[in-house]
Amino acid sequence: MQQGKRKIHLVRHAESVWNDEHRVQGTCPGIPLSERGRLQARLLGNRLRSMRIRSVYCSDAERAVETARIALGDGGDMTIVHDLRELSLGEWEGRLISDLRDNDPELLDRWYRCPTTVQVDGAENMHAFRERILAALDSIIRNPGGGDAIVITHGGVICAYLTHLL
Repeated sequence: MQQGKRKIHLVRHAESVWNDEHRVQGTCPGIPLSERGRLQARLLGNRLRSMRIRSVYCSDAERAVETARIALGDGGDMTIVHDLRELSLGEWEGRLISDLRDNDPELLDRWYRCPTTVQVDGAENMHAFRERILAALDSIIRNPGGGDAIVITHGGVICAYLTHLL
């Protein structure tokens, strides 16, 4: 690898209790990992030990922090980055996806197909979310410390960033 180049590994947090229940999470605080999620985090830790990782960045959401703590083990050092948090989904947060589908299937379908055309009450604007994510990841990429990095974050964050790259 050339000097100054670094790899950034984007990792979605392990399964949370709400993932298992099919609830919308967004920025709701205090959502722990499920038992399956804890196993996933331990397996991630096995993989990380075989890599040359110089730094770990993590969303401030409990499910991401718990994933990182389990994966890194005792003494694992991470940098919490508030701007790596998931998209706020306003009034949808905490609700079952099946309830959203039952209440307004067309709106939910539009959300999955073209989320920029849907504004959920109280939710973060998609364009502002994208700009927040791009700024946070750009800062991590440009970190003068160099070396490969792991970013433990959320599916929406990873999707927004990969969409930008593509």
